[in-house]
Amino acid sequence: MDKRDILMEQINKLISGPLTFNDFTKNFWSYFVTEVRSKDLTENDYDFFAEIQETFDWTVENPSDEERGYGYLDWQQFIEFVKQVTEFYRKNSKLDNKDASKIKSAILKES
Repeated sequence: MDKRDILMEQINKLISGPLTFNDFTKNFWSYFVTEVRSKDLTENDYDFFAEIQETFDWTVENPSDEERGYGYLDWQQFIEFVKQVTEFYRKNSKLDNKDASKIKSAILKES
């Protein structure tokens, strides 16, 4: 299994429900940050996974009002973000920061 497959497996597990915050931290975030380099993936794949990793940096299981004020997502919002960006990426074969930011902003407005 290549690195893209490993990362997509974790995304699919998150979307389908069995991954916890701690599992995602260990199985996706840590793996992406420590094991994956841009040369390991296509540019579009790397950008897609990097958007998820960067948004996870702004995710707390249960953010305080202060953290929410800074734009942090809660765990359920993050899962919704991943669902939406994954759907967008599968349709368009590309996801840039502008697209991801629009999706994140819409999710934050809903709460």
